[in-house]
Amino acid sequence: MSTPDQLLQALNRRFGFETVTQNVGTKQIRVVGRVSPDYKRNWLVGIQHLLTQEQSSPWSVDISRQYFLRNGVVVWGWRLIFQHEDLDAMCTDVIATVSNAPRARFEVEEQALPGVSGQRHTMTSKGKGVAPAGTPPLLVQRKVGG
Repeated sequence: MSTPDQLLQALNRRFGFETVTQNVGTKQIRVVGRVSPDYKRNWLVGIQHLLTQEQSSPWSVDISRQYFLRNGVVVWGWRLIFQHEDLDAMCTDVIATVSNAPRARFEVEEQALPGVSGQRHTMTSKGKGVAPAGTPPLLVQRKVGG
């Protein structure tokens, strides 16, 4: 059977969830942790997957933010509370759920080229450069009289 430590390792591998504190009882696991900005999108997909799977599973999960003071500054961490009558069976099922979670999809719409400065996306008087989509080439514009 799986253990709570294996569950926390699975959360870390898949979503970058770094455990700060944990409390394991006879019927629940309560953990507070953080997720680095690099894993934020994967973490949000993971939250959605956990909550979706919870609806058809015998275990339950409560996902929230816990706020606390650190050196007089308010900070927060993610709090996860997993509950079920059989802790080992729950850990096994949740590990499978975490392992099968989809990954976030990343799409880059526009990326500036390194070393490019000044005005971008313009066409020179000779017709070189970039024009908005659907604009006829400069040579065609000159012949038509545009």
